[in-house]
Amino acid sequence: MSAPPAAVAISRWNQSIASEADLDGRIEAWRRHFSERELELDGRPLCSVLRPHLLDEERLARQAEVARLLVGALARVRAALDVDEALYRLHLGNLHDWIGHLIALEPRPAGEAPLLRLDASLARTRLHFIEANADTPAGAGHNDAILDFFESTPAYARLAEDFELRPLRLRPGQLEALLGAWREWGGTGSPAICILTRLEDAIRRTSVMQERDFYASRGVDATIAEPGELSFAGGRLRAGDKEVDLVHRVMVTGEFLGGVEGVGPLLDAVRVGAVCLVNPFRSELLGHKAIFALLTDPAHDFGFSAAERRAIREHVPWARPVREGATTDPDGESVDLVEYLRAHRRELVLKPAHGYGGHGVELGWRHDDSGWERAIGVALEADFVAQHRVELQREEYPTLEPGAPGRLFYEDTDPFMFRGEFGGLLTRLAGSEVTNLHADGSVCASVAVSPRG
Repeated sequence: MSAPPAAVAISRWNQSIASEADLDGRIEAWRRHFSERELELDGRPLCSVLRPHLLDEERLARQAEVARLLVGALARVRAALDVDEALYRLHLGNLHDWIGHLIALEPRPAGEAPLLRLDASLARTRLHFIEANADTPAGAGHNDAILDFFESTPAYARLAEDFELRPLRLRPGQLEALLGAWREWGGTGSPAICILTRLEDAIRRTSVMQERDFYASRGVDATIAEPGELSFAGGRLRAGDKEVDLVHRVMVTGEFLGGVEGVGPLLDAVRVGAVCLVNPFRSELLGHKAIFALLTDPAHDFGFSAAERRAIREHVPWARPVREGATTDPDGESVDLVEYLRAHRRELVLKPAHGYGGHGVELGWRHDDSGWERAIGVALEADFVAQHRVELQREEYPTLEPGAPGRLFYEDTDPFMFRGEFGGLLTRLAGSEVTNLHADGSVCASVAVSPRG
């Protein structure tokens, strides 16, 4: 059997980099490229590798279909919780108590998570989906800027002689999702978009600048603003002296509850339906990890289709909200959940049900028994889910260091879903099993590969 196209392409790309004339000089220039465009994190390039994530078109199509099925299944769970008050309070009650007043602000929310990202990792040749970010999935600007970089390299041009290469850009789909949400909300014409963020965060700043410039290139009026620049008067929200129709918030819901000054005008505008907010605050509920955990719980019938059940069975690891009582284990056997957690420490992860960025995640195999017992105690007192460990694979990439030495990375290949449809991948690399860009993580970018002709 011949090697898959992506495997051949990866080998050729690596050889091309290794044979580059004056490689170290090139690497120095490439590092300047990132620095001059502020594509840096903590003084290092945001992308620390010298190869995009290359994958076969056939594999990409399978991943996209599974992602679409899982988003549909999540929507079924979310809808079931909406009509079953007891189930809603059991699984989403803590989150609702935290952000419920924000949800109540929205007289006509702009859809249900028009922008959504599924976080996934490759294990044993199969992609495992472990959670959903439906609050404020970000990174489209970084992804496309890194693709621009890779497309400018000699290695890309050489590879394109023998392969069809399709860069998986995110900004076009994101813009279409924003405009689609605007129309669904009831807007007409082309909206004036405000990208709301906190500019002291360099990661957010550089990504939204890329997105704003892309929107402008497509003839869409867009501006970047911080909360303190907003005002609301005469039924119109303004960013500075500019009237705003649609706010794309690149701020997580928690920031609106954590004392950030200046958000009042936006909340006032949302309350009276004077502005379209994407994502609406209610999207946070869809990204709650308890909803993801319920995908694998046979105790509830959510009306999944046969294809959705198969996608869940093959691509979603067993997970349960952490609480006292009986449940079923991965084999369908009845167990006491807490006793199961104690007995299977090396196979389990505990994570906050509505956290992000890897904060608060406990990996059982990194604890001893006493440390794990303490972690279980914390989880029982808070709002956590337990999830089975996914044995991750690592892939070697040439790095943006003198000599381009190879290094093994864990890969997160996270599908962006724009209004329920697959829109591309955000690929992140890390030396540890929990991706943290501020530790040793790196943003990469994905290119689909097929044989030419």
